[in-house]
Amino acid sequence: MSARGHRKQPNYTPLVWGLGLFALVLVYSLLFGRHGLPQVAALEATARERSAEAYDGIATNAALRERLDGLKYDDRALEEEARSSLGFVHPDEVVFILRQSSTSTPR
Repeated sequence: MSARGHRKQPNYTPLVWGLGLFALVLVYSLLFGRHGLPQVAALEATARERSAEAYDGIATNAALRERLDGLKYDDRALEEEARSSLGFVHPDEVVFILRQSSTSTPR
């Protein structure tokens, strides 16, 4: 055989070792790195909590909006609120305040 016809096999050993080392560093980074899987899981949990808080806020806002609309447009709701929260009474009404006695024996 001539020198031209014989081809030397390429040496892939350094490439294989380099790729293997790269893969190990990548796996280590995914498992233990600053932006790895545990951090992603923690961020997802935080996002779920914040989402639940946002939905609770939306529900609270809807209930308050409904109550406000009732106070704006329903005279009976407004009167009930004034009576229960502010203690309003009509001029012709008599208010009785009942106090519970400290002794349980009837007189």
